[in-house]
Amino acid sequence: GDGGVRRLAGAVADNELRRQLRARLHDPDRRVVRRAAHALRHVRHPGLTPADLAAVRAVVVDEAGRGHWMNPSTERLATWVWDPGWEAELRGLVDDHGPLRAAARRLVGRVDDRRRLRAQLDAERPGP
Repeated sequence: GDGGVRRLAGAVADNELRRQLRARLHDPDRRVVRRAAHALRHVRHPGLTPADLAAVRAVVVDEAGRGHWMNPSTERLATWVWDPGWEAELRGLVDDHGPLRAAARRLVGRVDDRRRLRAQLDAERPGP
């Protein structure tokens, strides 16, 4: 894949590259948007605007709703843009019968699974 290119972009990103990648988040071609979103995850201080963040989250929801399994790169992108407000929004979609329901269920389910596992590991860890 182009993971190496993404990491290289992150390593060499200057303000011009950041600006170009952010601009690509609003390209009409969804493939361009997807590649830019994944590349920006590797860029320090990308300077995402609320509209940029919404575009990255739309990529996550689109990718999470496809196929039987969530791609690990989609999960990493979701983790990168996750916050309590977006989590609440996704939880609101879980019971909805709209087109985003499956993606919301998958994303919220992954977070819940990770939290359960973390709580289980914490409970098994011996105390001081």
